[in-house]
Amino acid sequence: MKINAIFCRRFLLLAFIVIFISGCASSLTEPFGKFGTPEEFTAAKAAIKEAQRAGANTDKAKTLMAKAEETYRACKTDKGIELAIKAKEEADKALALVEPKKVAGVMMPAEPIVEKKIVLRGINFDFNKAEIKPEFKPVLDEAVRILKDNPKVNVIIGGHTCNMGPDRYNERLSERRASSVKEYFIKQGVDSNRLKSIGYGESRPITDNRTSEKRRMNRRVEIKAVK
Repeated sequence: MKINAIFCRRFLLLAFIVIFISGCASSLTEPFGKFGTPEEFTAAKAAIKEAQRAGANTDKAKTLMAKAEETYRACKTDKGIELAIKAKEEADKALALVEPKKVAGVMMPAEPIVEKKIVLRGINFDFNKAEIKPEFKPVLDEAVRILKDNPKVNVIIGGHTCNMGPDRYNERLSERRASSVKEYFIKQGVDSNRLKSIGYGESRPITDNRTSEKRRMNRRVEIKAVK
């Protein structure tokens, strides 16, 4: 009887340790636990809700978001965050299809704003790339329409990068991004004399470069209407 009692106490102690460790692991991997939600998850969920309110099809984004949370809980942190970023991108694409004037939460003006900067935050680029993605062309087409409706307005097209890579390389990369947008405008019938492209490299970020999502936001093009 004494041996059985000792065995039972050891078994209960072992069971308690296993349950305790499992609980700790759950709290550490839970995206919405006591350690808070990673900002990539918050941004993705906000983008999905915004797209839903606009009537966009967010099925693909929601599927990626569910997979992101599942992966994150499995302690695959980097992969989970990567999937959350992709979920946000899919939500932004869906929103762009139903609301060409509104991408990534930034409204394009109905009329040109003279001497004010227009940030095309929907016009982002892949790392080390200057090619315009097809899903971002609706925003550029809207800008083309505004320019054609206001033939006396000229624009400066500014290209930007994140902070990855040498300064001089980033400057050249930003020039290529600005030139890509300029060439797109010209092909759509905008007079080249009205367009000036400049590369600012990594010198003018709109957010810090601490996460891959924020670095993606800094890889952008801005246009500034001038008299």
